[in-house]
Amino acid sequence: MIMSKEVSKRIKNKRPGELITYDEFKDLDNFSAVSSTLKRLQKTGMIQRLSKGMYFRPEKTKYGALSPTDGEILKALLKTKSKGHVSGITAFNALGLTTQVPNVVVIAGDHSPRMRTIGQLKIKFKKSDVLTNLKNTKILQLLDAMQSIKKISGTNVTDAFVALKQKIESLTQDETKRMVFLAQKSRPLTRALLGALIEEKYPKESQKLAKTLNSLTTYQIGISDELLPNKKRWKIK
Repeated sequence: MIMSKEVSKRIKNKRPGELITYDEFKDLDNFSAVSSTLKRLQKTGMIQRLSKGMYFRPEKTKYGALSPTDGEILKALLKTKSKGHVSGITAFNALGLTTQVPNVVVIAGDHSPRMRTIGQLKIKFKKSDVLTNLKNTKILQLLDAMQSIKKISGTNVTDAFVALKQKIESLTQDETKRMVFLAQKSRPLTRALLGALIEEKYPKESQKLAKTLNSLTTYQIGISDELLPNKKRWKIK
């Protein structure tokens, strides 16, 4: 009974439409009792089930029950044990590389590839060799964008490159070093492009990337000499 009252109390403190997950109650250290209470409260109408392990307090409006926003759902997913980062067009849009809005949000992380629908949000999970923490999210999104530079919808290679160059040049030295470290698991094209972009400002860091590349391999990207004067040294075309 005490457990039930505590769970109910916490839910009542939630605003209508706010997402409720099991993480809210992990300090209670009794998953079975929490789960049973949530199911009971769902039957009473106090909460509604959005997806497995996800509930919310409904608020009736003329458009129906007020549900959690897509942003709240993503935030909750990224806090789970299988941490990850938002990738794909959603991330590229946030970086200012495209104005296109995707129908499916991509999350890269320690996940088995699969699709999942939560509310109206369609999510595609994909496997990433690099586990994300909040500190590295922006860096990994930039690496993802470089890897996908030739196929970002709603833009072209030149515009995407100019925007990426500005973003990377604005990174701090610490961020650049972490980016070089994380890039070790990226594709060769990404490593070559990053190395070329940071060569003038951080020559030692760029050489770390150069040593990982095959000297006989060329990278077809489509960037002009004017935009990337040192591209020949990095076998970029």
